[in-house]
Formats: sequence, C-alpha cells, structure tokens
Amino acid sequence: RYGTVTGVQTCARPISGGQVSDAEARERARTIFDRPLVVEAGAGTGKTTTLIARICTWCIGPGWELARGTDAERAASVLEGVVAITFTEAAAAEMAGRFGEALVEIGAGRPVKGIPELPVAPEDAARRARALLGAVDRLVVSTIHAFCARRSEEHTSELQSQFRISYA
Repeated sequence: RYGTVTGVQTCARPISGGQVSDAEARERARTIFDRPLVVEAGAGTGKTTTLIARICTWCIGPGWELARGTDAERAASVLEGVVAITFTEAAAAEMAGRFGEALVEIGAGRPVKGIPELPVAPEDAARRARALLGAVDRLVVSTIHAFCARRSEEHTSELQSQFRISYA
C-alpha cells in the first residue's frame, strides 16, 4: 500500500489553504496543468505512479488537443514538450519504462494504476496511447544533471567559449 502524498503546490503557493487528503493531492497532481506543481512525499509513497499518471493524462488529454497534425505528428509534438526530472539514473530509467508500460495498457484498453479516468473516450485514449508509444523516444526523462548537460551541449554556440562541462 502506498503512503501519503503530503502536499501538492504550485511553485509559488499551495493550491489550497490547508492540507488536503491523499486522494485529493494525487488527483490535483494528475489533472492541474495551468501551472507547475511540486509533489512532496516520502520514499515509497507513490510519487512515480502519480507522475506517470500526470504525464499520461497530459499527453492523452490537453497536450494532445493542443498539438496539430497526424496522430504520429501530434504524438511527437506532445512528447517533445514533456520533461520529467528525477534524482538518479535508475529512477529515470524506471520512470521511462513505467510510462511505456502505461501506454501499452491504455492502448489495449486496460486500466492503469493511478489513472482512474482519462479526459477522452476510451477508444480515443487507446488510439492516442498507441501513437504516443510509437514516439516514446521523444520523451525526456533524466536527472537534472543530465538534462542540463544535454541542453548545454545543444546550445554551445550560444554559450561563452570558456564554458566547459565537467562530469567529475
């Protein structure tokens, strides 16, 4: 059994004035997309499950609706706009794997732990999940160090010539 997600807040302030229930915190983390959120919880409480639910809900719902083009183009566009940051490479690999597994389940019309419902009809969710699975390599899941190093390397011409990345 999972522990409690102790709080969900925007980067600037708590979503509500007081403590919310575990179920309410998870639901907010899964469905609020108009601002960045911070999920606070201890080890083994289900943070990864909550984050996978958030990514799936965004990609299949609001993110998909904002994208344009064929299903494959939409899938690539949506996933290129998602960045999931974790503390360790092992956690990043686990999160990426669990996201792929969730897409397989949704694509087959099966329920996924932590996602009580998706914001679209089941057949649309399945079609979108299958398209997302085909572009899953576009999703960025990494440590903050790896993410920053990759971005710095992608923009070396914009950085000072004295800039150097050290992996020590």
